[in-house]
Amino acid sequence: MAPKAWIMTHLRELVWFPASGFSEGPVAEDIYEWQAMLLGPSSSPYEGGIFFISIRFPPDYPFKPPMVSWKTPILTPTSTNPRLPSVTRHRYLE
Repeated sequence: MAPKAWIMTHLRELVWFPASGFSEGPVAEDIYEWQAMLLGPSSSPYEGGIFFISIRFPPDYPFKPPMVSWKTPILTPTSTNPRLPSVTRHRYLE
């Protein structure tokens, strides 16, 4: 299956089975460039927050993974650089 077909399959699945507190989709007409929006989980320090994530699918997807990066800075007690992942950050965003 071609990369575009894989990506379109994922997009259809996300439309049919939406996740709570999370939305995603292509940016403009570029099927390889996506943006996701994640709501901060309740009962966490991030409650009420809105966090944006950039997702870039490579031309040889699914044989290579997408590049994912945070667009919203997230500060944690274990990280002084908001662009670097940390264990604390992932624990609260599960």
